[in-house]
Formats: sequence, structure tokens, C-alpha cells
Amino acid sequence: MNVRHATPEDAEAIAKVHVAGWRTAYRGFVPDAELDALRWQDRVADWRERTAPGSTVTVLVAEDDGGLVGFASSGPPRDEDLVAGRAWELYAIYLGPSTWRRGVGTALLRSTIEAVPTHVPALVLWVLDGNARARGFYERNGFVPDGTTVPSRLGPQYQDLRYRIEIPRSGGEA
Repeated sequence: MNVRHATPEDAEAIAKVHVAGWRTAYRGFVPDAELDALRWQDRVADWRERTAPGSTVTVLVAEDDGGLVGFASSGPPRDEDLVAGRAWELYAIYLGPSTWRRGVGTALLRSTIEAVPTHVPALVLWVLDGNARARGFYERNGFVPDGTTVPSRLGPQYQDLRYRIEIPRSGGEA
């Protein structure tokens, strides 16, 4: 398996993984009809933009002999309470469901942490409170809830939790 920076040529494959990941991860949280209506074709242009030179978003992809199997996107935090330069945000990490539990997500997550600008001391992310699989993954990888919650865009019955990890820097960098 190889993890590398994405290019606009990866947009279609990223969009396919994104939709497949959503359909699997959010089944039971989002009505089946909504998940089944998702179309990867509707996301390609957005992924081309995010992977274009000069984008403020960092997109990493994982690939194996069969092609692109996962991606992670990160960038400046969107939360008003995070001071610029004090955190970076993992916006999304998705894998093709057939690659779960094979180390792909961990490799993408570690590569994302390594790609955080050296002056930024932490990485944050949002996760659905009821998504035990995702929460367990992040917790196994050192993330902890920071106490911040917001209503989820998936519906008023859900909350999103913000998780955080401090990034150890060699040489006393912060």
C-alpha cells in the first residue's frame, strides 16, 4: 500500500470511495433512500477543486495494486473557537468498505498527522456521537474528545463530538 498526495486526476476515484464510505458508515443513521440516492458523479468537481494546486486542503490517498482504496482530507480548522495556527482539522477520512481493518485508515491518519504544518500543535476532527466504530478508531489512535459538541447535520437526534490529538514534535517545537 502507498499513501501519497492526491492530484485532480484522482477526483473520480476519491468521489467513488467517498460515496461508498458514506453509504456504509451512515447506514442506520441516514435514511436508506438518501444514502442510495448519493451519486459519486456529483462529487467529482468538488474533489478536483480540493486537489488542485494552490488549494488550502491537503488530500492524501491510499492505493494498493487494485487502485485507490481510501482518502483523507485536512486543512485549516473551520471552528471559530480554534485560534488560527493552533489546530488543523481532519475534514474527512473514508475507505472502501472492503479495506476496513487492514491498516489503511491508520496509515492515512498517520500520514495526515505528519502532513500537518510543523507550527501547528494539534489535529481536530468531528465524529457522530453514535458512530462507535469511528470513535473507537480515533480513540485507538490517540484522539480524545475535547468536550465540544454541536448538533449533527444528520438530524436533531444526533450530536457531533470534536476530538483532538496533540502532535508530538521533535526538538521541542510547538
